[in-house]
Amino acid sequence: MPENNDIIHFDKVVMSFDKTNSSVTVTYSLNFFARMYIFAFGTRHLESSFIDIFSKYEDVKIEEVGYDTVKISLKDVSRLSDDYYLHDRRDLGTIVHSMEVIYPNGQTKTLNDVKATPNIFYQQI
Repeated sequence: MPENNDIIHFDKVVMSFDKTNSSVTVTYSLNFFARMYIFAFGTRHLESSFIDIFSKYEDVKIEEVGYDTVKISLKDVSRLSDDYYLHDRRDLGTIVHSMEVIYPNGQTKTLNDVKATPNIFYQQI
């Protein structure tokens, strides 16, 4: 499991929900030596760390890895019940300094020092 350590620190996770899916942006920072390694060899070796964070989800796809951010798509993370979509809490496998949840209506909720995604419900707009 990934952990915040001297090499990589997970600063912020932004999750925006759309029906049963979620788009995620993770902001991270690396120590000096890790940055030099990534500069020389690319970000491919970091991808498993990001997938590990979301290992409790079945369909995880890395869309883009940048110098300090990664974009991830999660499929079927919520379920439809009557007129609401329900997302159950899931462990992240690490501590994230800040998590911002963006609901389909644009409303946001920010949580600090989280180890799991929150239980939430929302209506699709």
